[in-house]
Amino acid sequence: MARIRVRFSDSEEVVAIVFSKGYKVPEDDTVKGRKKKKPPEWAAFLSADAALHSSVVIKKYI
Repeated sequence: MARIRVRFSDSEEVVAIVFSKGYKVPEDDTVKGRKKKKPPEWAAFLSADAALHSSVVIKKYI
């Protein structure tokens, strides 16, 4: 997991971008016998609240 803080050029607002390796979106229902999709190598999450911990940012998307 990696995290960076970014400030937009036309604003003073600071946001956080959290990168997570191997993140997989939870499936609602699983069909047996269907080929599973390969998880992406990296996923990026943008948070307008730069003070949030990285794990909290990711949990908000689950």
